[in-house]
Amino acid sequence: MAHNQKHKPGQGGKNKPEQDLQFDTLGIVADLRDKEGRNLAQAFLRETKDPEFSALLDIANAKGMRYVVAAGRFNGTGIVGSLCDDTETLNAAIAMANTRMNEIGSRTIGWVVMPGVCADMLKKATQRPASKAR
Repeated sequence: MAHNQKHKPGQGGKNKPEQDLQFDTLGIVADLRDKEGRNLAQAFLRETKDPEFSALLDIANAKGMRYVVAAGRFNGTGIVGSLCDDTETLNAAIAMANTRMNEIGSRTIGWVVMPGVCADMLKKATQRPASKAR
């Protein structure tokens, strides 16, 4: 099972994934109606230059979708991506991306999330398959 880690960019004036962190794959969860979330998605696109993520953001903009979820290596060879408007679907999209990354052999996903509500959704969705006891 992949060990998921959250990374919140924007600290120290940066708004992009840190290059010194070691992850097999990257994931992003952003609220595109939130200024910080939209900025994160655009910074992530500038950093990765991934054509599929670019297309996903174009669709989100054209359809007015609220949330974008994407995971993969962001090198133009394929990512898992979803667009949605509600938190229930957002939870399912995150869980699906996490499951797919596990299936392809990812050991660690470095998630970048913005704003805080997306971090809460990520936490809920990635903990769902784990034990229900706290």
